[in-house]
Amino acid sequence: MIIDDSDATRASIECVLIALGHHVVSVENGVEAVKQLQQQDPFDLLITDIFMPEMDGIEVIEKSKQQFPDMKIIAISAGGMGIQGQEMLNIASDLGAEKIVKKPFSNDEISEAVTHILQV
Repeated sequence: MIIDDSDATRASIECVLIALGHHVVSVENGVEAVKQLQQQDPFDLLITDIFMPEMDGIEVIEKSKQQFPDMKIIAISAGGMGIQGQEMLNIASDLGAEKIVKKPFSNDEISEAVTHILQV
């Protein structure tokens, strides 16, 4: 599952994952993501932005790990709201995200992160 309030970022990551042969579900915020998680089995991987309206990625990671402790998570962020993106990515890592990726990132970077996480 890809969670990002940017249509362009979601589409870019989705293209990379489909090219790698993955089935992808994309949503634009944390509220939608939590609804999806409650309605089906856990995803193999969750890629979430940190700064989003309605429910941020930190809360998504907390709720996801409570419900599915073994689900793999990649947190992505460029920062926002006066807080450095790296600081929030570090918090995401402390909460259980297996990988953190700072925006902007290349298709190769996200591809390598996904491939690595799913092999572990």
